Amino acid sequence: MMTNKTLLAAALSLTFAAAACSSSGTSTTSTGSGGSAGTGTTAATTGGAGGGPVAPAASCVQQGGKGNDIGVGEYCTPGGGECAAFDKAGLCLADVGQDQWWCTRIGCKVDADCGTAAHCHLDPAGAGCVPDKCEMGTSSSSGSGSSSASTGTGAGGSK
Repeated sequence: MMTNKTLLAAALSLTFAAAACSSSGTSTTSTGSGGSAGTGTTAATTGGAGGGPVAPAASCVQQGGKGNDIGVGEYCTPGGGECAAFDKAGLCLADVGQDQWWCTRIGCKVDADCGTAAHCHLDPAGAGCVPDKCEMGTSSSSGSGSSSASTGTGAGGSK
């Protein structure tokens, strides 16, 4: 069983991996509001569909994002319980103070543990499943691309 410290380290590793592919060109500031020592919290705003919290702009998955066959990449909110529906991807990164709001599986060993269109991100801090679209260099993309930098106009991009 993973300890909270190991779980948080793995979640942080996933956040750094997913943040590496962020192409919005903007940065967000995390603000704490009486959070416990050693964990950060990302302030969310309300005003999404139904008045719920809005994911940070840095999150690779935004409201309405669907996960894969085991739930990796499903949009989730802090304390929302959305990942409980997935036996193999039951952790919402937002629940552990991360700016990535999607369900994941911690402790994977190989890509096959993560389902379709996702991979096992291995890091000395721990391992976890990351949607391929959230980490550069892991998925092939189709389309008319040139080899120029991303403009943030793909799926999940924000304006």
